[in-house]
This record gives sequence, C-alpha cells and structure tokens, in this order.
Amino acid sequence: MKYSTTIILISVIITILISGILLVPTLIKFTDKKTSIAEARAQLENQNEFIAQLKETELKLMENVEIVSKIENALPLGPDAASLLDFLDESAGRNGVNLEDITWLDRNTTTETRVEEYLMSIGFSGSYYSFINFINDIEKSSRIIDINQIEFSSSNEAGLPIQFKLYLKIHSYKE
Repeated sequence: MKYSTTIILISVIITILISGILLVPTLIKFTDKKTSIAEARAQLENQNEFIAQLKETELKLMENVEIVSKIENALPLGPDAASLLDFLDESAGRNGVNLEDITWLDRNTTTETRVEEYLMSIGFSGSYYSFINFINDIEKSSRIIDINQIEFSSSNEAGLPIQFKLYLKIHSYKE
C-alpha cells in the first residue's frame, strides 16, 4: 500500500508539473490577448469620443455656415485673381470710373502666418465722386483689401477726367 501511495503521489506531482508546463504558455497568451483586447477597447472608446467631438463641431459649423462663408470670402485660398478682377471691373463700371491698368506688384509671404499679402496697383480715370464711390465699394467688399497709397493727377483742361492710381494690399490664405 505504501508503494501505491508513493506512485500515486509521484503521478499527481508529475501531472501537475506537466499541466503547469503545458498550461503556463497558454495562460500567458490568454493574458496577453486579454490585455490587447482591453487596449483595443480603450482605443475604440477614444475614437468614438473623437468622432462625437467632430460631429459636435460639424453641427456648430453648420449653424454658422454664413459666418464661415464670409470668412472664406474675406480670406480665400490663394489670390483668387479672377473673382477679385471681376469685382474691381464690376465696381468700376457701377461707379463710373474707367479701369486703365491693373498690375500685380509683389507677393509678401512669411512662414510665421498662414496669410499671404499680394500687392497690386490699379490705374483708372473718372470724376472725384466716382472715385469716392469706387473706394467705398472696395472698403465694403467682403475681401480684406488694404489701400496703401493713392496717387492722382488732373489736367489743366476743364472736363477731362482725373487720373487715379491705387496701390492695394490683398490678403489670402496660402495655397
């Protein structure tokens, strides 16, 4: 009986050792998988929170679509020369001045800001009151346009239009 108890005891110990040797790697894999699932759940939760914040921001933007549109008009992407020249031509025609010369002078870009400045000159002729109305149209424009300098000259002869030259600074986002 003593012999069988020893065999049973040794068999149980060997079984426990073999089970431990075989089960420990599986237990480690299981723990690793459990940890990676917890990390994935945390990441998914963070992504869901981020998506919720994006949706909230989108709703706020949709509520302020008119303001966003005004900002896009005030600071377009790039110089948007076609719409600017179209605006200047329409404004000149509406106010009775004759555009004679439009020249792009320079482009100021700094790496510190996302805004570019384009310098241009506009030569035109017309009456003083037409000039004032044209300037008012430029000031009321949705674009950010600074008038840097104004030059004018008139002829000694009565009835001839006054020659004007405006130096403008146009602002836009960098492309």
